Amino acid sequence: MSEIHAEATTCPSCGAQRGILKPGWSAERWRGAAQVMFIGAGIAVLIGIALGYSAATSSWQVNWGVGFFMFMLLSPFMLFFGIAGLVMHRFIPRMQESWFR
Repeated sequence: MSEIHAEATTCPSCGAQRGILKPGWSAERWRGAAQVMFIGAGIAVLIGIALGYSAATSSWQVNWGVGFFMFMLLSPFMLFFGIAGLVMHRFIPRMQESWFR
């Protein structure tokens, strides 16, 4: 029941931490985690494109369908990283901060 500065992240009396969904996780920290997820999605896209192109142009003469299949093998990772990054960037930082002990 003590007064706490508006920008404080830790209560000086009880040691509770302010955060969104987790103690110590501010909106800026969630946005940083979202950037990591977006980078992961981008890497999955690039690896998928490289695998698809490699399969489609290899010396054992497969068709573009196999190359597309190789690209699509990574689509669950692209979707996971992309959707998780979007949620972390857009929705979680808009939630109200709480105090956690």
